[in-house]
Order: sequence, then C-alpha cells, then structure tokens
Amino acid sequence: MNTQKQEPIKPIKYILSLALILGMAFHAQAQEAEKESGDIIISSSTVCQMCKNTIEKDLAYAKGVKSARVDIDDNTIHVRYNPGKITAAEIKHRINELGYVADDQKPSREQYDRLHHCCRAPGVIEGEEGSEEHFPKE
Repeated sequence: MNTQKQEPIKPIKYILSLALILGMAFHAQAQEAEKESGDIIISSSTVCQMCKNTIEKDLAYAKGVKSARVDIDDNTIHVRYNPGKITAAEIKHRINELGYVADDQKPSREQYDRLHHCCRAPGVIEGEEGSEEHFPKE
C-alpha cells in the first residue's frame, strides 16, 4: 500500500482559485444586468435648468431607473431602465406627476400648477400661456 502523505493545498492557490470563481460570477451577473436594460427617449416640456434638476433627481430615486438625462435644448429625457423593475409607462407617469409632458401624456392641471412659474411651458395646459421668462410674447 502506498501511504504517501498528500500535500495540503497551499493558501495562495486556494485564494487565487476563489478570486477567479468570484470574478467569473460577477462578470456573468453584470452581463445579465446589461441584457435587462431598456432605453427610451421621451419628449417633454422642459424649459430650464430647474426642470432638468427636478426630473433627473426624481428619476434617480425611482426603483429600476439606471440613469436619466434631460436635454433642455431638444426637450427630451433619455432614460435607461430595467424593464423587470419599472415600465416605460410608469416612468412617463412619474414625469407627469412632476408636472411635465411625457410624450403624448400631459400632466393634470393640478400637477402642472405645482410647477415653479419658470418651468411652465406654453401649450401644456389649454389656455395656459407658460412662462414669459422663457417664451416672451412677440
């Protein structure tokens, strides 16, 4: 019978093996998360920096929203989100609740009235002219 003593696994080999396994697991998880991304561009009624800050801050705290960027010049909101946690319709609803247009969905009069006067774009609510500050009458 062979009674040779087996050499114990060296700690460095054990640590490297564990690090490799964990690295592969995190990489696979990151790839899966990337697959679970949706991107939408929403037309909106943003007019100023305050609009941009309000929308970006609100969406930053929305579960499932990965990033939100408001482009004031184009009146668009670019949103990257996880469709498994939040839908495009829910994102648009949040934007409406803040008082802004989200594509073809307009906010209610009550939601719009909560906006600061400089954030009120013309034509959002029937009969409302919007802020003279950003849209002076000709």
